[in-house]
Amino acid sequence: MVIEDHAAPVVAMVPAHRTGDTGASLNSVRAVPGDAAQCGALLLAADTLLGNRELVALRRRIGALANEAFRTSPNHAAKILRQEENSDTLVRASFHRMYGDSGRRRRTAAPDPRFRIEEIPAYLPRDWYESHILPIIPDLASLGRRAPRLLRRAVSIRLAQLATGGTWHASGESLGIPASGTLHTLRVLTRELGESQLRSVFENAVGEIADELGRAADRVDYAHRRRSLAKWRLPREDWNGLREGLPKLGRGRTSTDPRVGSIFLWSVVTQGEHLHSPTLREHREAGEETALLTLAAARYDSTDLHDSRLRLLQRLRRYACLLAQACDQQSALRVSVDEVAALEGSSYEVLEARLD
Repeated sequence: MVIEDHAAPVVAMVPAHRTGDTGASLNSVRAVPGDAAQCGALLLAADTLLGNRELVALRRRIGALANEAFRTSPNHAAKILRQEENSDTLVRASFHRMYGDSGRRRRTAAPDPRFRIEEIPAYLPRDWYESHILPIIPDLASLGRRAPRLLRRAVSIRLAQLATGGTWHASGESLGIPASGTLHTLRVLTRELGESQLRSVFENAVGEIADELGRAADRVDYAHRRRSLAKWRLPREDWNGLREGLPKLGRGRTSTDPRVGSIFLWSVVTQGEHLHSPTLREHREAGEETALLTLAAARYDSTDLHDSRLRLLQRLRRYACLLAQACDQQSALRVSVDEVAALEGSSYEVLEARLD
């Protein structure tokens, strides 16, 4: 009740301030209340709200408050958050317009020192997606089959924002995501999350992933892998060797095309989205049709493969492990199919450690 008495005049000023009434300045509302009871109540509320400065916990407590502040008076709320005395954690926890209308807004907070943008995959790995993001999918049913793809891309861009303090557009570009894909993701995410509580749910999930990345002892330089594989293509003899002895794989044009393997292996080693692979980008820029190649490569990202296709996927994963190792060690990007075959009985978990 004491705080309500203090807040009532402020709330009454907001509509006038929003319509441009020059006499309705909100600058004065930051002054300390003259009433001792009001002042004490505000200090107690602030201590309760800000006591735990851990990012995810803080965002959960103040998310709704920040959303309402930006909804009712966005310019004043943004002005408050730009004050130098604010901690970076507070800014990140309360930043409302994390996307913006164009994605080209200026920096929103200081970079998160726990990880570098080079250590962020351009397409959120499946295990992180299933652990942290999948639970919110039911609330985005309108996206249908697009939801996993858009959210995995969006989380990576958001992590890049945290790493650099940069804009949405610049963060996507730093991950090698085309501007059109970055902007499309921005528009869909802004429309779907809107002003709802789901915005905070999404941010909390991103915060949990950022915490996990920040605690990781062994990091992968995904930017280096992208640079290393920019011109690499799977040799035809390797593609044929990987398919050898596997019946019913088909003899169609895309089934025997090594570009399918190039696209898939690039996506696994770089943890990138196959749509943005150098192979597909090269053919699109040349004005060539890529729909069949795209579908053929996407088939191996499925969790529902059987028989020969499943065995080929396992071989491709083993090949990717060795290729990733060559990238990280900066050695020649050559993989022996015989070595891939020799690893057929090896522990899958040990091999997977080379990918992430």
